[in-house]
Amino acid sequence: MADVESLLLSALKGGDIANSLDWAQSKSVDHASVIGTLKSLAGDEYVVMEAEDHEGWKLTEEGEACADKGSPEAQVFAMVGPDGAAKDELEKLAGAMAKVGLSQCMQAKWLRVDKAQAGRIFRETDSVEDTVQKHLQGVRGGHFPPKADLDKLKKRKLVAAANYKTFRVTKGAGYSETRTKACTDITADMMHDGSWRTAKFK
Repeated sequence: MADVESLLLSALKGGDIANSLDWAQSKSVDHASVIGTLKSLAGDEYVVMEAEDHEGWKLTEEGEACADKGSPEAQVFAMVGPDGAAKDELEKLAGAMAKVGLSQCMQAKWLRVDKAQAGRIFRETDSVEDTVQKHLQGVRGGHFPPKADLDKLKKRKLVAAANYKTFRVTKGAGYSETRTKACTDITADMMHDGSWRTAKFK
């Protein structure tokens, strides 16, 4: 905590910290640790914290799986070779994601059903870009896609709302670039050397 504390106090010397989360990320430190340190500093009036609420998003369990392995449609597409695939075989391979994967593939015109070949499924394109996976990986990293794309992810239950709080931090009445430990009592030594005049007391 001491390292985070010195970083915070040093940063405030140059001006306010507009967003505690952005600051924490820029210093590669845990935001929760920053908040804990700020609360301790605020208790001794070194800083003043002003809370700000934000609307954010997090991945659902299914969203996490898609971020790692790809969207159902991308996975289903990869299962269809150049010679196509029978629908029942594809459903066995894809398992639980077969229905949504096939539906999304057809909607995106990645795959087609050839009724002349007993409903065999063929590719409509040689390769695809899995934008769903890219968006989910972005959400995981705190970078949210445009609202239209976010709404689609929400509708598919791949993301869920996750509101979060950050703090604007300014200097407090007792601000100093270095923190002085507060004393509980005046000691004989303090009386002797006169340090009691500048000491901070709890």
